[in-house]
Amino acid sequence: MAVTIQDVAALAGVSPSTVSRTCRNNPSISEETKERVRRAAKQLGYAMEGISTPATRTVGVILPPSAREVYENPFYLEMIRGINQFCNAHQYVSTIVTGRDNDEILSAVRLLVSSGTADAFILLYSRQGDTVIDYLCLLYTSDAADEL
Repeated sequence: MAVTIQDVAALAGVSPSTVSRTCRNNPSISEETKERVRRAAKQLGYAMEGISTPATRTVGVILPPSAREVYENPFYLEMIRGINQFCNAHQYVSTIVTGRDNDEILSAVRLLVSSGTADAFILLYSRQGDTVIDYLCLLYTSDAADEL
């Protein structure tokens, strides 16, 4: 049976996305973690050379949690319009992430990340202690991605 990226991740004690980012030599992964992943891959006979996940060219646009605010404020529609114009001009696609509360939005963002559906995110709000922002900050900083 062929060795999978999940097998390498389990042996290295990291997520499959960390193995994938290691294959692409992503700078967000520390050298220590990359080495641990490479050792696990070698031990299992997993060929990491040339392995990479193509970019989806998709940007997630995250709106603030709200039942009404987002729909009544023209700022958000103008921002979405501007982001879409930029994406269209540069052959990217945008996807909108919204929800009634932070938990619903965080669940959607985690799904986009774990499925590799989005390459980047744009947040149209900022709040201290926001779980979505905290998750994305952890995701895109060094070894912290392994904790997710």
